[in-house]
Amino acid sequence: MKGSLGDLKVAWLTWEVSGKPKTYGDLESQNLPFAFPEWDIEYWHQRDIADGKRDPSELAEMDVVIITSAVWNDYRTDVNLQVLEMLEHPFVVVRAIGEWGKWAGSWGPDGLRRFALQLMHPNVDVIWADELSYTYLSHVTGKPVRDLGHPYPLDYVRGFRVDLDERKPIVYFARPGCLHRWATYSLVNHLPDGWLARVVLSGDEAEEEMLWTVVRRRDKVEIVETVPRWEDYLRRLAECAIMVSVDHRYTMGRFPIDAAALGIPCIGGNSHSARRLFPDLVCEPWRVDQQLEALLKLIEDFEGDRAFYSSVVERADREVVNYSIESCRKKWLDVLREFGVIG
Repeated sequence: MKGSLGDLKVAWLTWEVSGKPKTYGDLESQNLPFAFPEWDIEYWHQRDIADGKRDPSELAEMDVVIITSAVWNDYRTDVNLQVLEMLEHPFVVVRAIGEWGKWAGSWGPDGLRRFALQLMHPNVDVIWADELSYTYLSHVTGKPVRDLGHPYPLDYVRGFRVDLDERKPIVYFARPGCLHRWATYSLVNHLPDGWLARVVLSGDEAEEEMLWTVVRRRDKVEIVETVPRWEDYLRRLAECAIMVSVDHRYTMGRFPIDAAALGIPCIGGNSHSARRLFPDLVCEPWRVDQQLEALLKLIEDFEGDRAFYSSVVERADREVVNYSIESCRKKWLDVLREFGVIG
């Protein structure tokens, strides 16, 4: 047992990024250094091990090793399983999302098997997952499953809020990476007079052509490209009245958290954050009728007494504290004490 939190040597093996985040706008899970400034987390990329650039045996000398699970039949899964065999000493946390098992199944029985082998490996101490995945993962793996949070800079983002009376009649359409964008973009055709859609595109011509295939009212659309600075994105979102982020994936979901922090209602889909923060606005990704009903209800209420609009925002404001940096830190400290990693 370690006597001090700052004594711990921590490493993170991932297929996402391989460096300490420089700003709050980096990947939400890898913002962990903002919750634990005592840690000098070493980031390892699976590709570096696969290419022979780094010696995985060095990970066995760490006190805590975090591994981002992989669902593909490629080097990422191979490296994870190789490294897990070496980790008898460290406290091992595998970051996973329960529904990834379904995705792995699309790669065939071997993909699903190899996904499960990572989570069920004898050297894995805890599975890190969202609370909505507890039952799924605990029954499948028999391992302890904990919601270790995603350190979100809540107080910082709240500083970008715009007063309700100063918000513009704009619906911000987040850019989901999937085909149901076609369905979601069709909502633009139903916006009443005086309302605009702020649509985020990457700059790819084919993507814009897809938008105009669905949207008939070009005068209703303001196209903006993705911005490199997270602060610019927050300012762009904060002045809008409504956000739409209907994700078909069962992910944590960053956009609904941004909306909640800024006091903006968000029409969501399958993401965990949408279900937790905006349960009255959750729609099936392909049910455009549900999305349209929710959107028009919010618009009508925003132009009226704003009772429903305000109630949705107030609930999300109470719940979003569960994603804060402070909340994440407490969850990690509780687990480290529970398993005797620190005193």
